[in-house]
Amino acid sequence: MIVGYGPGVGHGIAQAFASEGFQLALLSRHPDNHRELLNGLLEQSVQAQGFAADASQPASIQAAIALASSTLGEPEVLIYNASALRPGPLGSVSSGDVLADLGVMVGGALTAANAVIPGMKQRGHGTIMFTGSQWGEVPNPAFAAASIGKAALHQLARLVALDLQGSGVRSVLFIIKGLVHRETTENPKRIGEAFLHAHQQPLSPESSEIVFETQPEP
Repeated sequence: MIVGYGPGVGHGIAQAFASEGFQLALLSRHPDNHRELLNGLLEQSVQAQGFAADASQPASIQAAIALASSTLGEPEVLIYNASALRPGPLGSVSSGDVLADLGVMVGGALTAANAVIPGMKQRGHGTIMFTGSQWGEVPNPAFAAASIGKAALHQLARLVALDLQGSGVRSVLFIIKGLVHRETTENPKRIGEAFLHAHQQPLSPESSEIVFETQPEP
């Protein structure tokens, strides 16, 4: 289950898991905008379905996860990839801007995690992954709101990892360093493969943080 599916990282992750035969629940605000990408996955004989979910609205996320789970089964893997990339230095963003973006990056992530954690704990296995950014560690002054949001997301991911200790469920925080170009495929493909590899690794340690450095595009 990918919350925040779309071109770039989301599709790269979907392709990687599809290559291993996973069913895909792809949650995004406007699934019809990604119909061509979805058709490409379906052509690979992958069971994939798009579901409408607004990451800024907890009720929307909860409803979409419930519908996806009843349609395809409860997820073995949840990947929270939704983000808000509002440009602008600190002096140009309002407190309302920051709170709105926190709603997407942190509130949505917490809502999604809380929706699947009870089932994963009951089954004794599962993986929750969060797409982080180098801005969460070293802020980018040109993207002040996004830097604040990613920093908060990183802390949320670490708290989730603490909550999951001893449950058999893992939490993985991916800190992506560098640019991801939607117009090309290499970086999203490699990132997707890294997500898949992390899920396939032995559980110990139960929580992990992975720093992924993208390669310059030609």
